[in-house]
Amino acid sequence: MHTREWREKQSEKMRNNNPMKNPAIVEKMSKTMERLYREGKLVSPLKEKKYIEAYGAEKAESIKEKISKAMKGKPNPKTSKVLKKLYAEGKIKPYSHWKGKKNPGHAKFMKQHWQNSEYRERTIKAQMRRLFKRPTSLEKRFIKLIKNHNLPFAYCGNGSLLVGWKNPDFYETNGKKICIEVANHYHHPYPWAEKRIQHFAKFGWKCLIFFGDKKNKFDLPKKEIIEKIRGFVDG
Repeated sequence: MHTREWREKQSEKMRNNNPMKNPAIVEKMSKTMERLYREGKLVSPLKEKKYIEAYGAEKAESIKEKISKAMKGKPNPKTSKVLKKLYAEGKIKPYSHWKGKKNPGHAKFMKQHWQNSEYRERTIKAQMRRLFKRPTSLEKRFIKLIKNHNLPFAYCGNGSLLVGWKNPDFYETNGKKICIEVANHYHHPYPWAEKRIQHFAKFGWKCLIFFGDKKNKFDLPKKEIIEKIRGFVDG
């Protein structure tokens, strides 16, 4: 029976002279294994089984983690093989072919897809959430104003409400089709306001717009804004 000291020495020797660290041996073994699998002389324990069935839950998780680390940043060999075959057969074209060009098939597909109102609304809302930092400073001031004076409006300028694919800043919370927009003169010149009001009117909505300056100060005094909102709701 071998002593503990002997076993430790042998273990250290294998660590230092592990044949599996030799690239030539690894390649040779890989080719041999591949040939044996191909000839049916060697059968994988995973054939018609999942990792968890073959090795148990704990070992299966460990194997998956090792494979994930080893494959990180590398192309999936199965996918690469399929793609190469499709490229060779001319069934698909590589990215370099489409660079700087429009794919007519994709454009047609997206045009048809865009007709789906649910998809279109979901896409617009998602884009608005990503592209804009909301609420803006001017909107924050208005949110504070409606809260302090108990005005029946809620914020929706983050894309949560669309009226004819346009997103107002605030909506009336008691069910009336009334919305409010707050904007600065720099980004929204006067013609914008008229077009905005006309757009919402097409869908049966009344729209009230308040402007502010670059310093996020409203053109009208706070008292006048409150009176205008209440008159607009009651009118």
